[in-house]
Amino acid sequence: MAATDGRPVPEKNVAYRVTFPILDADGDLVTGATGLDSEVSIDGAGFSDVTAEATEIATSSGMYFLDLTAAEMNGDTIAIIVQTSTGGAKTTPIVMYPEEAGDIRVNVTEWIDTTVPAPSTAGVPDVNTVEFLDTAVVLSNGLPDINVEDWLGVVVATPATGGIPSVNPTEWAGGAIPAQSVTGVPEVDVTHFVATLAPTPATTGVPDVNTIEFLDTAVVLSNGLPDINVENWLGTIVTAATAGRPDVNTQAIDDNANAAAVLSDKLQDGVVGTADSGSTTSITDAARTEADDRFNGWMIVITSGASAGQSRLVTEFANTGGVITFAPAVTVSLTTETYVIIPQAGVDIQSWLGTEAAMVAPNALVGGAVDADVSGIQADVITAASIASNAIGASELATDAIGDDQIATGAIATTAFAAGAIDAAAIATDAIGSAELATTAVNEIRDAILSDSISFAGANIDAAITTRATPAQVNTEVLDVMNVDTITLPGQVAPPLTPTHRQAIGHIYKAYRNRKEQSSTLWRLFADNETTVDQQATVSDDGTDAVKQEIVVGV
Repeated sequence: MAATDGRPVPEKNVAYRVTFPILDADGDLVTGATGLDSEVSIDGAGFSDVTAEATEIATSSGMYFLDLTAAEMNGDTIAIIVQTSTGGAKTTPIVMYPEEAGDIRVNVTEWIDTTVPAPSTAGVPDVNTVEFLDTAVVLSNGLPDINVEDWLGVVVATPATGGIPSVNPTEWAGGAIPAQSVTGVPEVDVTHFVATLAPTPATTGVPDVNTIEFLDTAVVLSNGLPDINVENWLGTIVTAATAGRPDVNTQAIDDNANAAAVLSDKLQDGVVGTADSGSTTSITDAARTEADDRFNGWMIVITSGASAGQSRLVTEFANTGGVITFAPAVTVSLTTETYVIIPQAGVDIQSWLGTEAAMVAPNALVGGAVDADVSGIQADVITAASIASNAIGASELATDAIGDDQIATGAIATTAFAAGAIDAAAIATDAIGSAELATTAVNEIRDAILSDSISFAGANIDAAITTRATPAQVNTEVLDVMNVDTITLPGQVAPPLTPTHRQAIGHIYKAYRNRKEQSSTLWRLFADNETTVDQQATVSDDGTDAVKQEIVVGV
């Protein structure tokens, strides 16, 4: 702070120097006052020490100054007390009311003894400039005609466009202008508009604008969109085929005139409307007055609501009530949604994976299905590997699905099978067993054989199918399990409630073989190492009954 901080009127939040005397009881100036202590109060708050301290103006003047910081001046009322320990010295409290913008207003009603007229724009004085540097001002279209030949002592370059000066801004409001993303287009970051903070745009880079007037005329909205009356288009008066709808003649689509003609032909009869009511398979629109079946075979597209975008085939149109029935059903039942109905042409298939030159007429449908002649199937297309395991089993065949009533006489005979077509190699293990044969299935086969519906030749039954274990072979396997195979004794686990035979034998043998201990309260069964308790049970004896509880895992 310096002497320059002293000014006629103190300003709010601006450093300020105040000068004052210290007097004795007779009103004389006191020089060399000691023990000076300066304090400040801002807007009635408690007094606190000033950052600086009062200083006497040299030399032995009895006049003192005190420098206050901007923070110490940031108030509407600033009170200063300066105290001194010098005997008999008197100081005077200092009170200031700092000025801020708007505190002092000036209403200019006269200028050099002449009444100032009311301005055209409130607050902006009307000025009539008749001369500039002793030269009469010339106007062009109401604006002063200025011929700038020099700018800050530098000759102005000839403009690229006559009458428009070439300007190369490098700074704006004291800040360097950054390089443009697009050459020649300055980047502007608008944070305020007419002193109002600009809101964050809904779409990055696109400012939100609320247009309430256009060319001094209030903007009128229809369905949230501005009403625009287009009277001319590229210098030609716009005509309307239907009130409110411009007459548009589309000559080409993507530069293709033929595409525009085809689209016009296909869509010229399309209709739009709004349903009065509806369901998932129909809508009712009383405004529809077309004849019955008018839209049969057309496509209806829902254009609003939860089912918007779904298109369905119109199966029936009734003039009475305007009921439009379609299939399949939409996902959400309709009520008052909007829709459009467009024609749909039938398709006549002349070729299949062919070319225009090779088109041939297809056969007539058979029972509504395409008449297809499958003359051959590629070798090994349908094999055991291509059929999932159990794809065809008892659960896939209805009861009596294959019986003598379903098999023609002689339909399954030796002549119907190639040699070795059905043998052990072609049948998976257990592919045909009791689980795969429904009740009475064997009886059906028996009856078919007895009625000669099925006949077999011995040569067609592979010998491997009849090879099964004999009772002697089964006995040998059982003896091997009993006399050779071993089991592992259970470890530190509780005996299961529903053990397998192997588990049950293991627990019984372990209880017979391994070390056991019993105290008055606990029975314990040890592992083979005779230290780990694998199982245990709580025991008790009241002199009448001895009780052993269920065996649990040991600890």
